[in-house]
Amino acid sequence: MINLKEFKQSVLQKAMQGKLTKQLPSDGDARDLLVKIVNHKRDLVQAGKLKGYSKPLPPVTDKEIPFKIPSNWEWTKLGNVCKLINGRAYKKRELLTDSSLTPVLRVGNLFTDKQWYYSNLKLPSKNYAHKGDLLYSWSASFGPRIWDGSTVIFHYHIWKVNFFKEYLNENYLYYVFLNVTHLAKFESHGTSMQHITMHNMNRIPIPLPPLSEQKRIVAKIHKCFLLADTIQKERELNQKFAHDMKQSLLLEAMKGKLTQQLPNDGNADDLLQSIQQKKQQLIKASKIRKHKKLPPISKDEIPFKIPKNWKWVRLGNISLIISGRDIPKRKQSKINDDNTIPYITGAGNFISSKIVTHTYLNKHLASVVSFKDDLLITVKGTVGELAFNPFCQAHIARQVIALRFISNIAPQFIYALLLLTRTKLSNKSKSIIPGIKRADLENLLVPVPPLSEQNRIIVKLNNLI
Repeated sequence: MINLKEFKQSVLQKAMQGKLTKQLPSDGDARDLLVKIVNHKRDLVQAGKLKGYSKPLPPVTDKEIPFKIPSNWEWTKLGNVCKLINGRAYKKRELLTDSSLTPVLRVGNLFTDKQWYYSNLKLPSKNYAHKGDLLYSWSASFGPRIWDGSTVIFHYHIWKVNFFKEYLNENYLYYVFLNVTHLAKFESHGTSMQHITMHNMNRIPIPLPPLSEQKRIVAKIHKCFLLADTIQKERELNQKFAHDMKQSLLLEAMKGKLTQQLPNDGNADDLLQSIQQKKQQLIKASKIRKHKKLPPISKDEIPFKIPKNWKWVRLGNISLIISGRDIPKRKQSKINDDNTIPYITGAGNFISSKIVTHTYLNKHLASVVSFKDDLLITVKGTVGELAFNPFCQAHIARQVIALRFISNIAPQFIYALLLLTRTKLSNKSKSIIPGIKRADLENLLVPVPPLSEQNRIIVKLNNLI
C-alpha cells in the first residue's frame, strides 16, 4: 500500500535527476541548446518580432544547485527558457453570464469551480489561451495545466507560459513546473491568500536535458503516472465496494435481518418503559434536566419495517444529548496532571475511531464534561466522526456532542446506527460550514430491539465488518 502521491513526487524527482532515462551520445549537450535559445531570442528581438523578453538571468551558482544531474545536462534559471505572461484583473462589471462570449478562465475553473464568467472585451493576443497552451496557477491553488479547452482569456492569478517549442518539449516543461511547485510554495507570500511571485518563479533553478532526452523523460513519467492512476482507481473502486457493503450490512442489521428474534428476548416496549422510569428518577434527583417532549413518530417517518418485538423511538428519548462548549485558547494547557482533564476540540482528535488529545483544561474550567464510554460525534466542520470517550472525564468543545445512554441501550448499537445515518444527518445542514444540529440528533429515529438482541447484532457486525 504505497503512498501514490509520494510515489509520483519520487518519480518526478528522479526524472529531474536524470535517473529515469539513459543519456545517449547522440542526444548532444544541453549547453548547446541554451545557446540556441539565447541566439534565437536575440535574433527575434533585433528583427522586431519579439518584445518583452528580459536579458538572460545570472548563471546558477553552486549554492543554488539542489542535486547532481548528468554531465550533458545544464542548470539554468526558469526565466531563461520561458516567459511568464500574467493574466488580466477583471472588474466585476466585465464578468458577464452570456455564454456566447469569450470564457474567462479563473483559478477555480482549473480545479473545482464549474461556474464560468464571460467577456466581450477585445484584448491583445497575449491575453488569450488556446488549446495546448501551458498555464500555471500561482495564487491560492498552485500548479501547472496544459489547457485542453476552447480559447479563453485568463485571469490575473494565472500565467501563460511562452517558450520556443523547437528547443523545449511542452510536457517536459509541464513536469518541471509540477516538480518545483512545492519549492514555489515555500517561497510564497501573503496571508489570507498565498501566492507565488513571478520574480521568484523566474529565478528557480531547473535541470535542462537535451531535447531528445526531454521526450524520453516525458514518456517514462507518463508511463509511471498512468500506473499510479490505475492503482488509484482500483483503490477507489475497492473502497466504494467496501463502503457500500458495510452500509448494506448496517441497514440489514437495523432491519433485524442479521439476527434471529428469540421469544425469551422479551419486548422493546418493556425496555423503553424502564428507560423512562430511570429518566424520571434522575430528573427527580436533579441529576439531569427535564427537556422538552419530543414529537410522536408518524407512520410517514418510518423508513422500513422492523420485527414485531422491536420499537421505533427518537434518539433523544433514550439518551442524554450533551452539546459541547468552547474554551478560549489562552485558558488551554499542554500539562496533563491531577488538576487537569483532557479537552476534546473536534475532528482532529478523532484518529481511526479513537480519541487522541494533547490539550488539557484545569478542572474548574470544565463546564461541559463527557464521561468514559460516552459516544462522541463531531457536529461542525468535519462532521460525523465517531468514537467513544476513553477518559474518565473530558471537556468537549462545541464541535462535539456526547451521547450518554440511560440504561438498557448498548452504545455500540447506536454507534452502528450513526455509521449508517451520519451522511444523511450532515446533508441536512444548509449553512456554509457543514454541521449536524442537536435537534436532528434528538429527533433521529432509532429501531430499538430488546437488549439481548442488541448485543447479538453487535457481535454479528463485528464478525462481518
